[in-house]
Amino acid sequence: MTGKGLRRSVVEFRPTPRHQDPPAIPIASLVPRQAVPDRSGEHVPVDLGPLGYKFTVRGEPLPKERPRVLRGHTYTPRRTLEAERGVREAASLAGVRPRRGPVMLSVVFYRSTRRRVDLDNLVKLVQDALNGYAWEDDSQIEALSARKVLGWASPCTEIEITAYEAPEEAPF
Repeated sequence: MTGKGLRRSVVEFRPTPRHQDPPAIPIASLVPRQAVPDRSGEHVPVDLGPLGYKFTVRGEPLPKERPRVLRGHTYTPRRTLEAERGVREAASLAGVRPRRGPVMLSVVFYRSTRRRVDLDNLVKLVQDALNGYAWEDDSQIEALSARKVLGWASPCTEIEITAYEAPEEAPF
């Protein structure tokens, strides 16, 4: 991907007048460092230090497509490969390194269309794209939080990867 395409693939989401985020608790008190706008107004990825990473992939979130078979050969559709590459580039720019041990993956998908799409297929694309980049194997994901927001003016995917410590006792 060219430098121009690379710049478009990663930015922090900025709400439009049509969709305003509700007031939130200041993150600065919860994490070591917070995303801070640079001179251009773009937000830089958040490095949560030993806790993990938080970054945003700009562009329409796409679901993982099923493998195709043509003349006895199986291949992954080009659209899926390009979407996975975009997630890996965003992770690389955020300084993501493979983690050992259990992790928690939190993902929010902001889609511009109201077309129905399965949440599990959106998550699967992120999991497969980050295999070997953010964790050694996606079997390390022991906790998962995902949601999708439809009709958003600026489509993007917010990804947070943190170390996970299982509770000592079952909550129920």
